[in-house]
Amino acid sequence: MVEKEKIKKIAKLARLGTTQEEEESFAKDFSLILDYFKSLEELKTSEVKPTFHPTEGLLGKNVEEEREDELEIDKAKAFLAAEKIRSAFPEREKKFLKVKSVFD
Repeated sequence: MVEKEKIKKIAKLARLGTTQEEEESFAKDFSLILDYFKSLEELKTSEVKPTFHPTEGLLGKNVEEEREDELEIDKAKAFLAAEKIRSAFPEREKKFLKVKSVFD
């Protein structure tokens, strides 16, 4: 079973207030989920062909036909509007823009 301390940490990160009963319930639920994933790890999938690939169909071909060198390569480009954006920001420190704190 998942330790209560881990449940408390997850709840804190998610900014959830939990009761002791909820923590016990979550611990059981998380344990069941993790056990299920462990059972999936035991499956032999080395010979199973993928049913989806993010670039499939991008060039009108399936994964086996696509070649990496046919895809467009990302290239860094100068961003000319950076100074215009910086000048519109109320607070700056050198090249950094100051924003309100997100975390306490």
